[in-house]
Amino acid sequence: MSKEKGGGCLYDVGCYGIHSIRNILGMEPKSVYIHAILDESYGVDTDVVGYLSFPQNVRAVFDASFNMAKRAEYEVAGTIGRILVPRAFLPDWYGGDKEIIVEKEGEKKITYVQGGSV
Repeated sequence: MSKEKGGGCLYDVGCYGIHSIRNILGMEPKSVYIHAILDESYGVDTDVVGYLSFPQNVRAVFDASFNMAKRAEYEVAGTIGRILVPRAFLPDWYGGDKEIIVEKEGEKKITYVQGGSV
């Protein structure tokens, strides 16, 4: 919440979603649109929603907030299924266990990974 240090939720917690999107897709966005809610007393963003457009008509959306319930998850959705990682970013949550859910053509596979980020 320190404007002088570049504070706000985009740099603090939004960076996890942005990094995941760029890392998973392996490419940089062509355009980025961010909607932010600013805290007037601190002069920093407390809530953001981002829309990223990539080559080959690939799109990504992320949100980050200091005002929503604590969560650290991401989802990758495609034409034949999706991957959900509900315990992605903070290894100390849930005792360090990560969960990866893959749903494809009506089937669901759940994998657990101990420690680290996924």
